[in-house]
Amino acid sequence: MSNNIDKSKLVYVNIVWMKYYRGLSKKDEISPKTGGGSHPQEHLDAIEATMNLKSNNKVYNTAFVGGYTDSFGDNKWKKLNLKDHFEDTDGEKVEDCTVVWVAQKNQNKQEPHYIVGWWENATLLRYYKRIKFYSNSNLISKDYNIFTDAERAYLIKEKFRDFEVPRQRDLGYGFGQSNIWYAEEEQAKQFKKKTINYISELKENKRLKITQP
Repeated sequence: MSNNIDKSKLVYVNIVWMKYYRGLSKKDEISPKTGGGSHPQEHLDAIEATMNLKSNNKVYNTAFVGGYTDSFGDNKWKKLNLKDHFEDTDGEKVEDCTVVWVAQKNQNKQEPHYIVGWWENATLLRYYKRIKFYSNSNLISKDYNIFTDAERAYLIKEKFRDFEVPRQRDLGYGFGQSNIWYAEEEQAKQFKKKTINYISELKENKRLKITQP
């Protein structure tokens, strides 16, 4: 249950704004005005576009923290430095995390960032892995560093997304330049409690405000 969430393993990840995250469609397109980084705005696509599609009763997504070019000239994605943020890890993975998905509907208007969903009992990986699976006869191939059981994944219906997440530039704590916020600041302690209470309230009324894969 949400009230048993380990606050030390509660993290926030910035993604692009979509309605369903079940693949791109006429009913669920990525707007060039949305937040989530330059790639979704430029290409109108994102890895998280399929994060609500399940394979073997699991769902997969990415916390993208940037890339670099190695000594051979190849483009690489930066790994998650888990040991810097979690105690009970060998640095390769962290289990039993709660990942809160955060998005901004219209970046040009400087709108707030809202919680759009969350995954419980999720595993964070240091290195990316790749999965391929079919959904409605379409081949899905995606890199991921976060996964959980589909029954632990929750998406808030678009019209009910109203819980704001702080930005460092506005309040001195919250999301900075990175797409992942570990909420380790002193001011974040109270915000984590509010997040957990919010999740609990949504789960009590889940047929009205949230959906699952």
